[in-house]
Amino acid sequence: MPTRTLFTKQLKILQQKRSFYFLLAGTIIMMLAMYCSGKPLQTAETPAGIVALELAPTKAKAESILSSWRNASAANYNIVTSAKMNTWFDFIFLFFYSCFLCSCLLLLAARLHNKIGHVLKLAAPVILFAGLMDIFENAGMLLTLGGSSNDIVVGITFTCALIKWIIVLATLLLLIYASLLYIVSIKHKQP
Repeated sequence: MPTRTLFTKQLKILQQKRSFYFLLAGTIIMMLAMYCSGKPLQTAETPAGIVALELAPTKAKAESILSSWRNASAANYNIVTSAKMNTWFDFIFLFFYSCFLCSCLLLLAARLHNKIGHVLKLAAPVILFAGLMDIFENAGMLLTLGGSSNDIVVGITFTCALIKWIIVLATLLLLIYASLLYIVSIKHKQP
C-alpha cells in the first residue's frame, strides 16, 4: 500500500468524533501528569520549568539549568530525576496533543467549506510534524539530563523545540480564528 494512501487513511481516523474524544481525554490526562511531574522543575532560575531546558540555546545555559536543579534538590528528592520522568511522560503526551490538534483541524475543516477549511486541512499534517520535532527534542533533553550533551545536541534540541512551539502556537491561533468564523457562520444561518 503506498505511503500516501496509508497516511490519508490515518488522517481520516483522526477526523472521527470517537477519535476526537479519546485524544481529548488522553491530552487532558497527560497535561495533568506533565503538570504534576513538572512542578518541581519550576525554580527561581527556571520559572517555566522544563521549557527552560527545551529552549536552552547553548550547552552553557543547559548546564546552568541543570546546576540550578541540582542545587535546589533536597536530600531525598532529585529534581533532575523529575526532569527525566517529565521528559519520558512527554513521549506519551506528544502523541496525544499532536493527534488531538490534528483531529481538531480536520473536524473543523469538514465544517468550513471555504478557504479557511482548506488551510485547516493543509495544517493538519504540519501539527503531526510538531510531534516529530518533540520526539527529537525529548531525545536531546534526555541526553543532556544524562550528562551526555554537547553543543550539537543542545543546538538540535533548541531548534526542534523552537520549531515545535512555533507550529503549536500557530495551530492554536488558527483553531481559535477558524472556530470564531464557524460560530459566526452558524449565527448567520439561523433565522
